[in-house]
Amino acid sequence: VTCAPIGIDGALQLRDGSIPSFGLTFKEDRPLNISCAMEGSLSDEQFDVDLKSFSITGDGSSRKRGLRGSAKATLVLASDDSAARRSPRRLPSNLSTKAKDSRTTLPDALFEAQLNRALVVPLEARVCMNLENGSDLPDTLRLTFGDKHPLMLGDVSVVVLVERAALRGRCGFTVELPMLRKRDLLQLPEMDLHFDAAISLEEPSSYVDDGFSKALFQDVGARASGRLWSENEERFKGEASIQGSGRLQAEIRDSSPV
Repeated sequence: VTCAPIGIDGALQLRDGSIPSFGLTFKEDRPLNISCAMEGSLSDEQFDVDLKSFSITGDGSSRKRGLRGSAKATLVLASDDSAARRSPRRLPSNLSTKAKDSRTTLPDALFEAQLNRALVVPLEARVCMNLENGSDLPDTLRLTFGDKHPLMLGDVSVVVLVERAALRGRCGFTVELPMLRKRDLLQLPEMDLHFDAAISLEEPSSYVDDGFSKALFQDVGARASGRLWSENEERFKGEASIQGSGRLQAEIRDSSPV
């Protein structure tokens, strides 16, 4: 399958009036080639989608670069212990906490969810992905961040080019559905990921301007290698070795006192 380049852009309006923005896209704007070998199964208690292998590669000269690995997603009826941990006061009136004890099967639960546009029994979803040694971003990734305030004269713009990012390891998560609390969306993944990346700041798009002075980044580049891993559900750790160089150019403008 060949798909169009992926791009994400967004902006937030904060209470203090500032407007931070962010973006993610591949720099060359070339199509991506996606291939996979997949199989699935459905039983009374479990739905499995198993990607035996997958690859996401770039088009043209970057065809050899890409993410390669395997992944698996599983959807099951929540266990009694999992359902009992939820506060009864937070459960919707139509949500049963005895999915395993009742005669409800997973196909029945999915059918009822389609009819009612809501889950009637709690489910548990598990997703796991493994990246092979030698996996790399299929193309240069362009990350942008900006911030401005209507009462300030200047703004901030930082554009990071991830020119290379070799990745290997695993990443996954387990969630209970439906998500009844906002903090469920912030659940940390189960991860053990090794990386080796080369980054640079794009010129002249990267600068800090407060209206009276301006700092420009020139020839800024760095290499970072390290590891990200989760010790448990509530603790996430990382370590990295970073080497970099660059120049900072500052401009100070003449301004009359207010």
